[in-house]
Amino acid sequence: MRIPSRPAKIVVQHHATNACATNTFGNFALRTIFLVAAIFIPAAASATANPPYAPTSSQPDYVVTMVERMYAKLVKRSVTHHGDWTRVDRIGDGYRFVNYYFVNGAVAVDDRPSVSSAFFSRGGVDLSYRNRAPRSTGERQTYLGETCTVWEVSRSGNPGGAGPFDLSCVTDDGIELWQRSIYDGNVITYAVATRVERRPVTVDEVKPPRTLLTLDWWDRIAPTEASAISGYEIVLELSSQSVDAGKSVRTTRQHGPWQSIEETVSGVRRRLEIAHNSDWMSFEHVWDESGAPKRLTITQPASATEDTANTSRTMWIDMKRSETILGETCRWFYLMTNGVSGRSRCLTNDRVVLKDRREWRTIEERDAVQEWIAVRMTRRPVSLDEIKPPAELLDPRVWGIE
Repeated sequence: MRIPSRPAKIVVQHHATNACATNTFGNFALRTIFLVAAIFIPAAASATANPPYAPTSSQPDYVVTMVERMYAKLVKRSVTHHGDWTRVDRIGDGYRFVNYYFVNGAVAVDDRPSVSSAFFSRGGVDLSYRNRAPRSTGERQTYLGETCTVWEVSRSGNPGGAGPFDLSCVTDDGIELWQRSIYDGNVITYAVATRVERRPVTVDEVKPPRTLLTLDWWDRIAPTEASAISGYEIVLELSSQSVDAGKSVRTTRQHGPWQSIEETVSGVRRRLEIAHNSDWMSFEHVWDESGAPKRLTITQPASATEDTANTSRTMWIDMKRSETILGETCRWFYLMTNGVSGRSRCLTNDRVVLKDRREWRTIEERDAVQEWIAVRMTRRPVSLDEIKPPAELLDPRVWGIE
């Protein structure tokens, strides 16, 4: 098989971090970094992988089998198209990525042996840092007996920069035969067709199943540990040195092993996160500045019989200092997430977060801080209905699954 690209030169850099820790917390009060690193990023990365490019909207139904280099490994890729929907399946050792693309968004499913996540996006994925106006290079190639035109699908926003540049070769009826991404003159990823079938495809073959939006956690998970974690509601605000200070409010509610975190900016809800303290189940909904739904991520065990015992290994360093906030004493713990950012939290003995501080270096090489401070707390019974997401957030019509 001839791959229409030259070999890539790949440079991998490893950054060491301080792994010395004196405390390990598996509860969801200390789980966010673990979830983002281990769960959300694979789904998001899968959703933002280059979809098949088509310069025409009048494509026929088709199925294309491809070989793709993904994460420095060759994997099987299948592309299925019908109407407004295109489905891309990637299968590797122990995992399955399925992406569903349509005109106003994307849905990604990441199935692994122990955990499964679904990522929904309205309006596509924000790549505003790049110039995505496709343009034809005028070059024509013949591949698998088909003639295709090479398109530059996107490029770096920096004129004359090293890239990356995304190229696709597309037949006259809109079927992509290969795609590749180039950085500094080297091919870093590619996908190449090995078989093209123009055949009828049903809508059920290309649309995401509605069951992706079904949450039955509350029925499957017995309310164990309910007595171990007291109920409470706590309101935090951003400190004066933080971006959006004075406009942002975070409300955290706890019911047994369940916790919800809701954030608003200028009274507009921007984020809702719900999680079980096993670290296996999480729900995150993000709104844009106008309050319109933007993203949804649902993560849960791959099987209903999966052991949901706490398995988080996030390591937090005891900073050996305490503080009193709202009459409550809390101790500080620190997590170095990478070489240029970190996170610290002040927690009570029963794991209530009274301060939550993030520090990082911006792309402009400036130091930035976001610090949430508790301004009001009530220890009270919190009902499960106060934790569950509103039904409208799981409406298939919101995410284009009708």
